[in-house]
Amino acid sequence: MLSHFEEFDGYTKRAGAKLQWFLLEIYKHDIDHPITARSIKTMTTRRSLIDDKLYDPGLAGTEVRAMVNFLRGEGYPIGSRGLGYYWCRSQEDVQVTLDHLDGRLFAIQRARDGMAQTDLDKSPSNTLHLGLFTKEAKQGGMF
Repeated sequence: MLSHFEEFDGYTKRAGAKLQWFLLEIYKHDIDHPITARSIKTMTTRRSLIDDKLYDPGLAGTEVRAMVNFLRGEGYPIGSRGLGYYWCRSQEDVQVTLDHLDGRLFAIQRARDGMAQTDLDKSPSNTLHLGLFTKEAKQGGMF
C-alpha cells in the first residue's frame, strides 16, 4: 500500500513514512475522540532543541486531506464529521462519514454549478441589491 502512495502526487519515501505514522495515529481515535488537522500539524512540527528554529513545519491541512482521501480510496475506514478524523469502528461510524461527505459533495456541486454559469460582469458593487447579505439569506443557510 505505501508503495502506491510513494507514486501518488509525487510523494517520496519520507511521505510514505509520514503516511504510516498518520494511519497509526488515526487508528488511536474514535468517533467520540477525533483528532483535528491542527493537532496533527502540531504533532508533526519539529523545532531545533538548541535554538527553537523551525526545521519541519509539519503536515499542512492540505497534506492531511490528501492522505485521508488516498487512504479512503485504498479502503481504510477513516471517518470524519467536521470535528476531526477517527477510525470507524462500526457501520454507524461509516454512515456518519458518508453523510458528512454527501453534504460536502452537495456544497461542492453547488459551487461548481455556479462557476459553470459564472457572469464575469458581476462585481460586489452590482450584486448587493440581490439581498445576498440579508437576514433571509442568513436564515436560509447561506451564512
